[in-house]
Amino acid sequence: MRNYKKIIQLVSLLAVASVVLLSVAAWQVKPPESLEVTFFNVGHGDAIFIRTLNDQRILIDGGLGGQVIQKLGQRLPFFDRRIDMVILTHPHPDHITGLISVIKRYRIGKIFYTDVKTQEELFTIFKNEVLAKNIPLVKVDKITSQDLGGEVVLKFLYPDYDLNQEIIEEKEINNTSIVVKLIYKKSSFLFVGDAGESEEERLIASGQNLKADVLKIGHHGSSTSSGQEFIQAVSLQFAIITCGESYNLSHPNLRVIRRLERAGVKIYRTDKQGDIKISTSGDGKYQVETD
Repeated sequence: MRNYKKIIQLVSLLAVASVVLLSVAAWQVKPPESLEVTFFNVGHGDAIFIRTLNDQRILIDGGLGGQVIQKLGQRLPFFDRRIDMVILTHPHPDHITGLISVIKRYRIGKIFYTDVKTQEELFTIFKNEVLAKNIPLVKVDKITSQDLGGEVVLKFLYPDYDLNQEIIEEKEINNTSIVVKLIYKKSSFLFVGDAGESEEERLIASGQNLKADVLKIGHHGSSTSSGQEFIQAVSLQFAIITCGESYNLSHPNLRVIRRLERAGVKIYRTDKQGDIKISTSGDGKYQVETD
């Protein structure tokens, strides 16, 4: 009789646990009620996850290690492995490494990249994984837009030429970063990878509309990025700095921080505040949540 009661209790506990898990999964898979952009805390590196109101999912870069897999698991249910679009801004380890793990574990709709010539072995591994999974590769070599539906648009601002046709020094790979602007009605985000001041100057000279409310600061807040003219051209309200707490570099640079403060910009840092989620209904207003 006691064994029977224990079995009943166990079955009841399993049933309750199943209901809880299903409820959590249903909540996770439900499309968000606003545009959500989450800057994952993956140490020194970029990994940015976007979800639109019609549940389009975009991942920009993947960080240095495997933390991005854990982060995605917190945002999506275990059984839902769909990511519609991946953007590799440039093939440096702190942007590409985690994407290799993502490609192995998730169903990717398509991948945007530059195909810049590089000595990085990880880039070869990345492309081999993409080919093995038959994931469409889209080379960014001109200004173009992707309509994500529901008045959400991704606009690729740079590069505007084929980088694969040039010999670019390894130290200049940062300045080949894809720059993309996310626009939802009156709200806007600008993602610049590790773009340095020379790329910023090219963007300004192009005459494109760089204004954005939220800017992912270039190169983790390094002194090589976020020039005064660029900050003025973007006219941002919020600056997001993706940097590692224990990384042995002066990222973010104090001059960059002071420059942003003088411009009246609200600064958020993944090394200080963990994951940073910014939500908007497209009205130019934002809700910021941090860990």
